[in-house]
Amino acid sequence: GNTDDGPGLAQVTTSVSGGLTSLFAALGGDYGTDGAGTTTGSLSFVGFPSTGGLETTLSSTAGGTITLFLESGAIVGRDANGGDPVLTIEIVESPADSGLYQLRTTLYEALDHGDDGNKFDSALDLLLADEGAIKLQYEVTRTDADGDSVTESAAVNLIDDATSFFSFDDDGPSMVVGAIAESGLTLTTDDAQTIGADFDTDSVNFAAAIQAAVTPLYG
Repeated sequence: GNTDDGPGLAQVTTSVSGGLTSLFAALGGDYGTDGAGTTTGSLSFVGFPSTGGLETTLSSTAGGTITLFLESGAIVGRDANGGDPVLTIEIVESPADSGLYQLRTTLYEALDHGDDGNKFDSALDLLLADEGAIKLQYEVTRTDADGDSVTESAAVNLIDDATSFFSFDDDGPSMVVGAIAESGLTLTTDDAQTIGADFDTDSVNFAAAIQAAVTPLYG
């Protein structure tokens, strides 16, 4: 889902208890007879081709089909019209300096929700147009006191052609209607000008007053 917080049109950060590493099984094994050394881990996105990107089923309202690319460790969704960034998915430390990592999604362009019956709460899943899968990988390296090391990794599916952990809610327009300011809406005629067949007229711009009282919000 998305919210209206942060930069761009919307941004949301996951709140996985214990951080993203808690999605993976607890580490096993030991350092062996050489004694304890260090254990380090890293999170990354995998599943992208060596060149190019992965086309999705989503389109932006301004630039057409969205394709996902891996850029500097982040997932960037770019449109077909000039490659403008539409969305990003990043691995971020949250809260800051906590040592815990979450996923943060930012939407920069509106998405085309298609023929959804004008439902303001409709949602679009981020799916791949073809077979394949984008995964979150956790890679751990254990090094003993003698400098010998072993590296293992595991991955969980984030996005494929049938399921996704990412969806985008539609955001329909709204409107705030305030009270019409009565000052300046007075019609005044002069009785002295209405004797016999004579008449007097006055006019006021009601349309401008009503327009000033209505504040449209397009979402």
